[in-house]
Amino acid sequence: MKTFLILFILSAVVQFGSAQTLKTYRGLYEGGQATYTYYENENGERVKHGKFTFNKHDSNFGFSYKVSGSYKNNMKDGQWTYNLRGLEISKIVINFTDGDMNGPISRTYYSRDGKVKRTECYQMKNYRVTGIVKDAEEKSLFNSVPWTLTGQFDDDGYPDGIWTKNYITDGNIFIDTEKYIHGILIAKQTKNESTGEILKYKFNIDPQKFIHAYNPDKDSTIVDGNICELRIRFTEGEENYDYGKSPNSTQEFAFASREEKDWKRLPDVFGAHIRGFAFEGKGEKGYASGQNTYEGIPYKEIAIVGKIEPEPGPMDGRIYTFVCRNYEKGLSD
Repeated sequence: MKTFLILFILSAVVQFGSAQTLKTYRGLYEGGQATYTYYENENGERVKHGKFTFNKHDSNFGFSYKVSGSYKNNMKDGQWTYNLRGLEISKIVINFTDGDMNGPISRTYYSRDGKVKRTECYQMKNYRVTGIVKDAEEKSLFNSVPWTLTGQFDDDGYPDGIWTKNYITDGNIFIDTEKYIHGILIAKQTKNESTGEILKYKFNIDPQKFIHAYNPDKDSTIVDGNICELRIRFTEGEENYDYGKSPNSTQEFAFASREEKDWKRLPDVFGAHIRGFAFEGKGEKGYASGQNTYEGIPYKEIAIVGKIEPEPGPMDGRIYTFVCRNYEKGLSD
């Protein structure tokens, strides 16, 4: 009986191993050349498993693209490197766990002679950015206005604490400052460092009052007669936002809903960079498929969903005149 069981187990192992036999492909792939290992599933479809390399060169535009990494059952796993050479020369390094970006990710820019010009480095946890952020954009062919950005994310990937952005526009230096409490924007201002003018931003709902009244066990929160909900949103890149007024305006901004006009939240600028990483990692035509969809940087939005109307009563909409008389025993009016 024992001998039979041993033979049965060995047979199953051999069958499983033969089903998972790795093969190698070398040749044309999405307009370039690729080499990768794979096995075939029960439907005869290829499942990438093991090392993957991809090279593409466009002599007409002087563009080249080199990718190297590893797959685990068709999902990116381990360290992936992307070398791009065109109008700019850069190298991107992303660490993956089962298709999720995890660990450090970086982008290094090089000059034509191979010297390092600038390096961006961020930390990812469960496909969200965490920790301290120090980012900058130098004047380049694509960006004529340099800026610097500092801030931090909590362990859940929400912006937290003070964020600042320094930039130049209309010939003046501006500093945007935002304060977050675990994803909720509670204060924002723009200072014209050249003139000293400070523009403070208003809110329809006072975030501090909301935080004080908020109960996570309830669906809504009442603030100044407004029924509010806390919603999780994801930044989609700064191009989807509109200042509404020039930052050097002396008029205070009114807070507006996302469906109308909203000012640019600082993590949106940073989020556009991370989305750029995710785009490079995913690829345009699938040559780097196997990466989960990046939703963006999360933040929490206070949404007004209704108002508490006063109860209708005898005074509702009408004016009454009351004549009061005092009566005492033994006296009449």
